[in-house]
Amino acid sequence: MNTRPLPSSALTAFIRPGLIALLALGSGLFAANSQLLVKKTDGSWSFPTLTVGGKTWNAGAFDFSYAGYHYGEREDFTGIPAATQTISAAANEDITDKLNAALAALPSGGTVLIPAGSFRIGSGGNSVNVTTDNTVIKGAGLGRTTLQVDASYHAAGSVADRQNAAFGTGVVNFQKPESASWHYARATGTTVKAPAALGTRTLTVANAAVFSTGDQIVIRQIMSEKFVRQNAFNPAKAPRALRWTNYDSDSQPKFTDASNAFTFLRRIVSKKDAALLLDVPIPRDLDPAEMPVTVSPLQTELLRNCGLQDLIFTAAPEEGVTVPESDIGTTVAIKGLHHGLFKNVEIASFRTQAFMTSHAINVTFLNCIASNARNSGGGGSGYGFYIKGQNLLYKNCTARQTRHGFTTAAPQTSNIVIKGCKSLDSRFNTDITTGECVDDTHLKYAYALLWDNHYSKDSGLLMVNRGTLSGDAYETCGWAVVWNYESAGYNTRSSTGHDLRRNLIGVTPAEFGIVVGAHSAGGPDGVRVQDGYSRFPSTTQGAAITTSELQVGPVSGRVLFELTGQPVAGSIYDIQFAQRAKLLP
Repeated sequence: MNTRPLPSSALTAFIRPGLIALLALGSGLFAANSQLLVKKTDGSWSFPTLTVGGKTWNAGAFDFSYAGYHYGEREDFTGIPAATQTISAAANEDITDKLNAALAALPSGGTVLIPAGSFRIGSGGNSVNVTTDNTVIKGAGLGRTTLQVDASYHAAGSVADRQNAAFGTGVVNFQKPESASWHYARATGTTVKAPAALGTRTLTVANAAVFSTGDQIVIRQIMSEKFVRQNAFNPAKAPRALRWTNYDSDSQPKFTDASNAFTFLRRIVSKKDAALLLDVPIPRDLDPAEMPVTVSPLQTELLRNCGLQDLIFTAAPEEGVTVPESDIGTTVAIKGLHHGLFKNVEIASFRTQAFMTSHAINVTFLNCIASNARNSGGGGSGYGFYIKGQNLLYKNCTARQTRHGFTTAAPQTSNIVIKGCKSLDSRFNTDITTGECVDDTHLKYAYALLWDNHYSKDSGLLMVNRGTLSGDAYETCGWAVVWNYESAGYNTRSSTGHDLRRNLIGVTPAEFGIVVGAHSAGGPDGVRVQDGYSRFPSTTQGAAITTSELQVGPVSGRVLFELTGQPVAGSIYDIQFAQRAKLLP
């Protein structure tokens, strides 16, 4: 394998600070050229298709670059009316009511400005609710505007209901009524008549006449018996051994469960005869011979073009809580938001979830921080970025002292790009040394996941079959690409009898995975790359991948590994974004 040093202008883009230090010491650890990503003589890049282990592999088969706010083509708010409302408040005053009043005073959207200072929100369980399109809440800047979640904020009145409630509501909410239920489209406009391959933007339908250019549509395929049997079958659960479906009163599976369907929100860019050209590619194969694929008009009113910028959140200990690290609550909840931007937002401390998305679409988190989970215990706590949605871009974000920094959920979760981010000092409660402290696929079947130049310190990455954990999650990863993942190389928890998942990459997807350039910054513990790691039927370590050779994982047979132990050049997201035609003027 040929290696070459990167030009100095590219070092910060491709190599983390720890590795730069090693290079300065003359370690000889240079970024290598992957066989899956080739730079051409004209300066552009190509993604060759390779045949390895009897299978074909292409790291660019799916174009991730459509993720984010306005397809990632805007990093500043656009389309926000000029109208503003400015909050006036005394130091430490609760401004929840003032924020809601200011939002109500912008019926066509605009910007709510919060001045420099420290204020409280959430007193008495009240929340801030953004329900109007084209609306932004903006502080005076990081380090200048701080909003503290009040001790008296509770996710629900009943203590027993608070944990579940925290996955549905936050202190600051972006949501219209029912906006997060868009994936339950009930009217069928037409059906797909020909198989659609992963990465396509074209659907061939039975009746294109029912739609017009510009329409938003919901594409859905219910999980088939074959698929569920392969990925979520547990005979111990008989007579309902198939887990991702619904049953009749006689315990017979019905295969009509929309909550577990593969579902995509798309816009029709153009149409010709029976073909619909979509704005964003389809992230998995859809074969109507397996189960019907329906195409429906979007029937749910979404919240559109909203976000936060330039402020800090903190959280006071929850009132009435006596057990250490049992605070419950979500700081920012984003539900059914289409085109959103969260820029320069730091959640410096939080209860159980910092940023929570639920069925959000085309949202960017840019330079955001989620740190210091007050409650990072089991049962759904300590999540920095909880990811349920599609076409989401996390760029230059950081999770610190969380249990799960970046964690995905649901079969409606796809095209997730985690680019240039960091997960640092993960923990399972403050004083407990066991437990799962990782970024991960957590609930059910997320797919089309790109970890692009991700950095971890005392954190791992798991995308595996979780079995009965996490509410019968079973296979949590359909397919993923892990590109140039770097570990600090230090596991400050003992690997003997403590947390075996720190500094570990365990990727065992149902369909396929590509892991290229997983390496260590040089710490004594390095990065551990495993093939075949699984939590079901029992925890298994699989086999270590220790060589840099291009190879298919010996246990799973579903993951292509290359250049393990060595960094690689390039960013799949950056290259795809630079080379594709833009959708916006």
